[in-house]
Amino acid sequence: MPVSTVQGVVKRYQIQGNIQDTTHSGRPSKQTTDLKQQIEVTIEENPWASLREITETLRDLNISQTTVSKDTKNLGFRLRVP
Repeated sequence: MPVSTVQGVVKRYQIQGNIQDTTHSGRPSKQTTDLKQQIEVTIEENPWASLREITETLRDLNISQTTVSKDTKNLGFRLRVP
């Protein structure tokens, strides 16, 4: 482990009294656990569906193809060309 990492953890502990990450600024993510579960279920129901078909199936959730694509990769799925 690099010395700078250890120094950073020690410094954080001295300042905050713990080593937990603080909340980050910025817009909160729209991707909830329920959303990820719905994407996973949709893919498992039809693993040969294209990204466009998956997005159309989830159209009532109002999410983009990019969001669906990122979530499929994070869930461990590999989209295939039908």
